[in-house]
Amino acid sequence: DVVGMDDVKAVMLETLLWPTQYARVFAQCPLRLRSGLLLYGVSGTGKTLLCTAVAQRVGLPIIKVKGPELLGKYIGQSEAAVRDVFRRAKAAQPSILLFDEFESICPRRGGDHTGVTDRVVNQFLTELDGAEGLTGVFVLATTSRPDLIDAALLRPGRLDRSLRCGLPDLPTRRRLL
Repeated sequence: DVVGMDDVKAVMLETLLWPTQYARVFAQCPLRLRSGLLLYGVSGTGKTLLCTAVAQRVGLPIIKVKGPELLGKYIGQSEAAVRDVFRRAKAAQPSILLFDEFESICPRRGGDHTGVTDRVVNQFLTELDGAEGLTGVFVLATTSRPDLIDAALLRPGRLDRSLRCGLPDLPTRRRLL
């Protein structure tokens, strides 16, 4: 169990557990459910640990991707890696797809003279908005620099909820020890 961040845990459980546990009820819901969360905060606050713990609590398989490992040196390789990881998550649904250090693979477009990160961001947008949808795939992303992430990824239907993972307060620090 992860000590602290109770408000973040509650939102994560609501987002991940309810649609899984009550799938029949949620299948009749005409609204598009939230399927993407961005956890942000300074390094070392336990964002990745929390995602892993919540995945275990919910009982869903988690596919972890460190941001830089998707980037390849050949043209089209990075976009193919993004497509592949989403394909694996869809094959394992219901599942959780966790992107760690998200700012390293989806920075704001226009800042890369080679265009690689622009194409990767576009591929992410395509996967998140795909015609077949991401039903049963929950996307989590962690970052210490949310200001560097392309704003299009933070719109409704994508990573539409940002959760701050702050440093623990004094009572939480005591519980940690």
